[in-house]
Amino acid sequence: MIFMRIPVKYIYPVMMIVLFVFALSGAAMQIDEYILKAVYLEHFVTFIEWPQQKDSVKENKSIVIGVYGKTNMLNALQKTYSKKTIGNKKVIVLPLSDLNKSDQCHILFIGNLSEKDLNYTIAALRDKPVLMISENKGYALKGVHINFFLLENNVRFEINEKAAIDAGFHISHHLLKLAKVVGIKGTNK
Repeated sequence: MIFMRIPVKYIYPVMMIVLFVFALSGAAMQIDEYILKAVYLEHFVTFIEWPQQKDSVKENKSIVIGVYGKTNMLNALQKTYSKKTIGNKKVIVLPLSDLNKSDQCHILFIGNLSEKDLNYTIAALRDKPVLMISENKGYALKGVHINFFLLENNVRFEINEKAAIDAGFHISHHLLKLAKVVGIKGTNK
């Protein structure tokens, strides 16, 4: 066996290297989750039509993604879209400490917020043409348009169809087929 030939003084450093590699692969998997979520946004833009009162995403030269609350998405979005476009449009990632500039955004990624702040955010943006996206359990049922979740280590998303329609968004049936749909149109859910 190969381990029989390794001198004892080398076993500890080899074990540390192996543990370090496993730790890095775990961190890489977490980073990949956020990069994957960032890439999903490109597909959401493709399969969602914005309300008419917003400078249409199709007409703008850039797409503004705001990031509000505690989340690892800011770094993933900046890394993903620093040199990449969505369609032919430059992507501007805008970190927000409050909602004052949220009306400049086409998309607002909502991180972890207190119940009070989440309710305030949803109420403030409810009738505005800003697509709200999050990654926190229960946020879609509370009125966020799209919410990411993990299922068996796979990134999935749910769509609150009623909240999106009420805000004036039109979501392609192709995207709805891929999502877990909550808040179904025509219901009070």
